[in-house]
Amino acid sequence: MVNLGIATAGFYGAKTASEKQFDLKQSFAEQRKTERILLINAGLDLAYIAGGVYLNRRGISKNSDRLHGYGNAVILQGAFLFLFDSAMFGIQHKHQNSGKSLFSNLQPDFNGRQFGVVYKIK
Repeated sequence: MVNLGIATAGFYGAKTASEKQFDLKQSFAEQRKTERILLINAGLDLAYIAGGVYLNRRGISKNSDRLHGYGNAVILQGAFLFLFDSAMFGIQHKHQNSGKSLFSNLQPDFNGRQFGVVYKIK
């Protein structure tokens, strides 16, 4: 039931967001926000792994196979989430840097009668 609620909220949020139109500055701001969220998630994933290590160690000290197994499962899940968030951050960061280099070559131009934008090849 919880997953259904999360999926529904995500679906409507994505549908609303896809209808928005951003200018260049807003697009870069949204991308920076996404990168920031991914970094925060990666930090939370490390905390998740630490919680798994705690459960694992607690299971060993209490001689509880259940806690030991839960700890291993949480460590594995946290490690996957950390790798996923890190990879997504890397992709987003590379994408943002390639976009910046594209627009750094654009220069305004005015020849006395016309105003335009010139793409300078380096």
